[in-house]
Amino acid sequence: ANGVAAPAPPPVMLPAAQADPLASTMGLVARVAEEGPWTPNPGAQATFLESSAYEVLYGGAAGGGKTTALLFGGLRHIAEPSFRAIYFRRVYPELKLSVIPRSEQSFPKLGGRFNRNEHSWQFPAGASYKFSHLQYEDSVEDHLSAEYQYVAFDELTTFTESQYRNILGRARSSAGVPVRIRAGTNPGGEGADWVQRRWAPWLDSQHPNPAKPGELRWFAVIDGQDTEVKDSTSFQ
Repeated sequence: ANGVAAPAPPPVMLPAAQADPLASTMGLVARVAEEGPWTPNPGAQATFLESSAYEVLYGGAAGGGKTTALLFGGLRHIAEPSFRAIYFRRVYPELKLSVIPRSEQSFPKLGGRFNRNEHSWQFPAGASYKFSHLQYEDSVEDHLSAEYQYVAFDELTTFTESQYRNILGRARSSAGVPVRIRAGTNPGGEGADWVQRRWAPWLDSQHPNPAKPGELRWFAVIDGQDTEVKDSTSFQ
């Protein structure tokens, strides 16, 4: 209704200071690292994995470790039977070229079994981790009845704003597992304008109230518009 504000989780840029007390990601990474070559760097990657923010954008030039951090971030709750994670690239060949092979190096060490027909990992507790694409604008319709607790968008500026917002509608949890939205992006791209608008306090140098890297901001939907509010207590 007009004039009624509904709370919306905050987007936040790295590095974030908060750590999720429920997060098991770092422990999982440590288990993988015992047998593999990768550990998160102590800067942006580690901070990204530890963040408790609902929505995080990991920006920077190519080669900064964004894809690997996005991939491992989806392991946070694989011990929960109802946990569902999904990792998006705009087209499937980009997943097949680098992201899926990277998962095949590490996910089996956590008991994962890969279904190539479904492009999905299954873990011993029952959790699943799927790879998917949104090649066409209406590809979002493939996810209309889905429920995801972890959603990763790799190369966010290759997606449209409507695709992003539509998939956010599938980010929900009926079993109490925290929902996390994560995205990585390089500078530029066809979707750069809408990404800059959404994260304007962090990305727009001319913003009247700029945010520092890692600063937490709260937003609410008021009259159909994302509007910055003081904090979460505004609606409690």
